[in-house]
Amino acid sequence: QVPRWPKFGASVSRDSYSSAAMPLQSTHVFASHIGHTGKTTMCFQMSCYYAKKHPDINVLVMDLAEEGDLTKRFMGGVDKAAKTVESVFGGVFNLLSDADAKSTGLTSWLFSKTLDLEAHAVGVSKHNENIPANLFLISSGAWPRQEKEMTLEARTRTCEKIKDSLQKSDKTWKLFCDADGDRRPSPFTLIAYTLCDYAIVPLHLNKGDLDRTETMLGVMNELRQKD
Repeated sequence: QVPRWPKFGASVSRDSYSSAAMPLQSTHVFASHIGHTGKTTMCFQMSCYYAKKHPDINVLVMDLAEEGDLTKRFMGGVDKAAKTVESVFGGVFNLLSDADAKSTGLTSWLFSKTLDLEAHAVGVSKHNENIPANLFLISSGAWPRQEKEMTLEARTRTCEKIKDSLQKSDKTWKLFCDADGDRRPSPFTLIAYTLCDYAIVPLHLNKGDLDRTETMLGVMNELRQKD
């Protein structure tokens, strides 16, 4: 696990992860400089395992990868997911345009006074009985979409709204984010990087992969210094 921003990256004791500690318990993004390293598989397994082990905690998973592979897996596979595409896929887009009818896309959150994240989260067990009932999903969709990159200020304010929505909840939340693998992060991946306190980085242990990982971590560190 790689600590994210300095203001969120202080060491945390095991005791602070009890369900009574805080509404938003912790936030983790699965990150990589390339695809096919196991990010989506690990996010799926860890979120389901955590939800099963902690039935008193709500686990929110934000699928911020443009192809929505994690969403398809939660729905039981590609074929089954096709039946629920309208109700589940694109939740992030609905959330991003929830603020103001005059604005769309990522920046629409900046015009809202409040954000109710729970209103956009889908109970996965309603579509797949094999998933724990306390696991919820907000999905980016299953189709590539062009989004303009947000300014640092806009992205920071957007992520603050997301966290604030969960912090004000009367429930305890654990957040996992899946992201695309790219040394030049997409707009949604940048949101995941800014939103999450910690990064989980699957690696292929060879020199080429480690060199590229160093580049990716350099990008994340540059973002940290700007925040």
